[in-house]
Amino acid sequence: MRYTAFRTIKRHARAALGALVVMALLLAARPALAGPPLVCHPFSIGTAQSLAWNNGPGWRGDVAGYDVSRLADETVALLSPSTPVIVRMETLRRAAVYASRDQKVADQLLTRLVDRTRKSESGARAEALAWFDAGYFAETLRQASMTVQKPMSDALSALVANVDGYQMVQKSLLLRGGTDPSIEFAAAIITFDRHRDDHGTHVAKALDGAKQDALLAQNIDMLQAWSTK
Repeated sequence: MRYTAFRTIKRHARAALGALVVMALLLAARPALAGPPLVCHPFSIGTAQSLAWNNGPGWRGDVAGYDVSRLADETVALLSPSTPVIVRMETLRRAAVYASRDQKVADQLLTRLVDRTRKSESGARAEALAWFDAGYFAETLRQASMTVQKPMSDALSALVANVDGYQMVQKSLLLRGGTDPSIEFAAAIITFDRHRDDHGTHVAKALDGAKQDALLAQNIDMLQAWSTK
């Protein structure tokens, strides 16, 4: 009886050890993702034009000598009505990294983008994209504040304290008729940590839309990678 019980315990211990090994291998196979997702995960945009950047393996590629006094003008110029949403996301991500160097520059760009939501006269699509740009930048800047030290982190947080970027992105969806898979993708990333009740819906719509959108398909794996964190 004792021998049988001992063999049973030993067998269960081996099974448990095997399960732990498999789990460790699965965890090791996951992409190395860390930090705020809006800032720390570059988007694939191919040869599309964006802000100056050093492409490399990490998330930071900001050019050391970049003149941030030009950031607002250059960013707004890149956000034309024909610029795809994914390219806008990467441009605004880079802009947030540059803006985190200078509070006044960050304030200037945020103000310019918010002002565009009030002055759009180019029809529903242009108006929707203006709301998207302002909201997405606000949320990205909010997360960029987590990547810098005080007092800059506090200064950036204060800039967006009263700005609900997610609500702006939702308004852009409404203006687009409630259907834009790339904006759903952006909303899904925003809701990784905030507004979690909406996250699943945004993910499902983005995944479905990626079947017909090649650029979105190139970036959609981010949702699955971050969802397993």
